[in-house]
This record gives sequence, C-alpha cells and structure tokens, in this order.
Amino acid sequence: MLEVGVFHNGASSLPVITTKDGVTLNDGSLAQVHQAAQETLVNQVRQGILAEKLGFQSFWPCSLPMRRSIWRAG
Repeated sequence: MLEVGVFHNGASSLPVITTKDGVTLNDGSLAQVHQAAQETLVNQVRQGILAEKLGFQSFWPCSLPMRRSIWRAG
C-alpha cells in the first residue's frame, strides 16, 4: 500500500534577517511575530482540511508549536 501525505513547514510571512552572529530570524516586533504565528497556524489547519478533502492519508505540520500529526485518516 502507498500512503501519500502532506508536510507544512510553517513558513512565516515576515521578512528574514541574519544577525552579525549568523543567526537567521524573522524581522518584526513581538506583536508582528505573534500575528504571523497565528496566521501560520490558521494556514496549517486550512491546508490540513484541504489535504483531507483531496484524499491525502495524513498531514504533518512541522513548525512549533505543532510538531505532531493533526490528523491521520484511518
């Protein structure tokens, strides 16, 4: 049997900056980062619903705070 699943990496809509120490992070205030995290979570849920409607067997959001499978058809 072949299972087909979907991964969602939880990419932010904020611009990315690299610090002088080589650390890459989102560029935004605490409020902007919080809003972007909320949007990412909503997008992950929407993509999971769409994946289920399209017949995918599983969906894995890969970003914090959701590191486990939201659903698994079965």
